[in-house]
Amino acid sequence: MDDVARQTLIQLVAQQGRSAYENPRRCNALLRDLAPGYKREIFVLVSALEQGVANDLLSLQGQVPAGVLLAQVTTKLQAALALTEEAARWAVESWALALGVLPSGANAMDASALAVSIKLVSTLAEHRAEVVGLAFSPDSQRLVSAGMDGVAVLWSVADGKAQHRCEGDTGVLSCVAFSPDATLIALGGADADIVLWQPENGGRLRRLRGHSSDVTGVTFTPDGKTLISSSRDGTLRWWNLETRNERLRVQAHPDGVHGLALSPNGQRLASAGGWDRSVKIWDASSGQELHKLTGHTSQVTSVVFGPDNTLLASGSWDETVLLWDPQRRQQPRTLVEKGSLMALVFTVTLSPDARVLVSGSWDTLLRVWDAAQGQLLRKLGQHNAMVLSTACSADGTLLASGDAEGKVLLWRMR
Repeated sequence: MDDVARQTLIQLVAQQGRSAYENPRRCNALLRDLAPGYKREIFVLVSALEQGVANDLLSLQGQVPAGVLLAQVTTKLQAALALTEEAARWAVESWALALGVLPSGANAMDASALAVSIKLVSTLAEHRAEVVGLAFSPDSQRLVSAGMDGVAVLWSVADGKAQHRCEGDTGVLSCVAFSPDATLIALGGADADIVLWQPENGGRLRRLRGHSSDVTGVTFTPDGKTLISSSRDGTLRWWNLETRNERLRVQAHPDGVHGLALSPNGQRLASAGGWDRSVKIWDASSGQELHKLTGHTSQVTSVVFGPDNTLLASGSWDETVLLWDPQRRQQPRTLVEKGSLMALVFTVTLSPDARVLVSGSWDTLLRVWDAAQGQLLRKLGQHNAMVLSTACSADGTLLASGDAEGKVLLWRMR
């Protein structure tokens, strides 16, 4: 049984008191809303509640030693539901911790852990192939998705409806970015071209040509005058958007660049080195290499900066997410799911305040982390295929995730 469901129950009871457990149906709905990836654990917890575990624990508290009380209630629950001893004991201990029957010191959850609610609000289905790029508009009102079907879709976040489509003029797409003023969308493709799409201006397209292999990342500078791109040809390129000419080129990684991120202040650039297993930090103006960060043992697939430029997260096929201070050459922190393999990590994203990190993996799961504590908060299992792309909105209230079946899931965060 997974500890995340237990922690969610403890948080729920702490926040809502008796109302969280007086009605089993309401308790079930709340737990499924807060921890949708843990159906088995929630079933056991709610079934225990229906069998009167909470009442038994509270009514007998102080009358017998805690160990005896837990053993008695566990035996009763196991017989009533035909559970394994392990499952029954886990359920009883979970309720005992949530209700304060066991001392708080017995609670394995860090008291500083975030209480994050993530609820699925929309499923966006317009793509016929993998969704490999996602980006929110700066005002958090729109979302653009890019697929390997060669289609880019601009969505309204409010109603989940497609507003504009770009197709037929691009090849297989691989990445996407919004300009700071939201008037321009950059699309990187497997044909080595970058397409500049203006959906509000009749869908006009312009192209930037120069890369010799798949474009893997695109990002606008804060002033909107320059676009920086990465490619499997191993280069980073700076484009003057007024002239549409390349103004700077850097040979970044020998085996291709697999991901790109620009710091919020526009001063630092991070590149994911693919098979050279490194992350490099660059001066975003001059293209000078500042640091080379090593720690991954397989290809690095994704990088993202925190808001104050002191945090950088990277995901890798070595099944880890590493957290770095990009200004220092020190050992990174590793996000690990205890007792389980995370599977290949394809994508990572951070909330605007850098408190929450979300990773997407080959095993179809989204994992939600407390970035400061390095603690797994919950797993979301609504995707039915590999999770290849993620994005957080600028206001921190929305998360988008795209998968290998062409689905985009839109989540509300609070």
